[in-house]
Amino acid sequence: MKQQTFRTIFRRCAEAEHGYGLVLLLTASLLFLCDWPVAAGTIRVLSDSNEYGGQTKEVVYSQDETESKTISRVIIYLDSAEREAKLENYYTELASEETGISKSVTYFDSGKKVLRIDTYYDNTNALKKGVSMMSVFFDTDGRKERFEYNHTDIFASEHGVSRTVVHVDAREKMIRSEKYYTAASISKKGIAKMTVFFDDNEKEMKAEYSYGDRISDEQGFNKMVIYFSNEGKEYKVEYYRDDNLIETAIQR
Repeated sequence: MKQQTFRTIFRRCAEAEHGYGLVLLLTASLLFLCDWPVAAGTIRVLSDSNEYGGQTKEVVYSQDETESKTISRVIIYLDSAEREAKLENYYTELASEETGISKSVTYFDSGKKVLRIDTYYDNTNALKKGVSMMSVFFDTDGRKERFEYNHTDIFASEHGVSRTVVHVDAREKMIRSEKYYTAASISKKGIAKMTVFFDDNEKEMKAEYSYGDRISDEQGFNKMVIYFSNEGKEYKVEYYRDDNLIETAIQR
């Protein structure tokens, strides 16, 4: 059940981002940078000194401009060397209907490489996916290395999970998943965080449970690690107190 939960959350939330949705976000951001500062649209300066040391500019597109079919407006954050540090894309209703994404924020390094993309779902898709915002993190070679999902209040209330983090390898196969529980869930069930480790075939190898103070005080341990065989059966359980192994149980 634990493995299926992680797999379902990751696959369901990542469908659009792995396909058309993420391609749209990357293409829109990078093409805009290639055209800047001669891109179409009405440009105005919002600030002469932002958090990156440069200007913040807004580009608004009219209905007869090509970009308006996908993007309604863009906010560009420049650094002190007039390099693009952050780009906020606000999508049209038509684009949002196709991708389920209403807004994206792209972060760049000094060489214009994408570091991170935050995608914000519209209300319909947020309720459907249980995710209000997802972040994709990229390595220095431009490969996706981590996905972070901020869950909606309804999802968090029903499932007790406020955030899910999925780490992937170069093939975008899951290698580790983390679930962070809400304060209400911690108070009720005692688990603050669950981490699942996967092998090369995305089979669950082990699961780590980190507990809150109540379980720690009552049971004498604040972390439990469960190991799984190739058949998915539990074969060993370890109990820790402040990272010190205090007990091992072998499953027969």
